Amino acid sequence: MATELTTELIWKAFCGHRCAVCGGLKEEYTAFCPPCYSRLPRPLKNSLWKRMGEGFEESYRVCMAWFPAKSARSEERKRA
Repeated sequence: MATELTTELIWKAFCGHRCAVCGGLKEEYTAFCPPCYSRLPRPLKNSLWKRMGEGFEESYRVCMAWFPAKSARSEERKRA
C-alpha cells in the first residue's frame, strides 16, 4: 500500500535535498529535481507555483501521481 502524501510529508520533501520521484539531488524549497520537473506538462508545472496551504499540496499529489502513470505508458509503448 502506498504511503499517503500528508501535508507534513510534502513539506519535508519540499524542504529536502532529494527528489521524491527519482532520488536525485534537488534544491531545497523546490518540488522536484530539474530533470523530473522538466518532464512535467506545463499545466502541472504552473500548478506547483501555488503556496503551501493554498493548493500546493494537491498540486504536488497530482504531479506525484502523474510520474508513475507516465512511466507505465512509456513502458507500454516500448513493448508495442
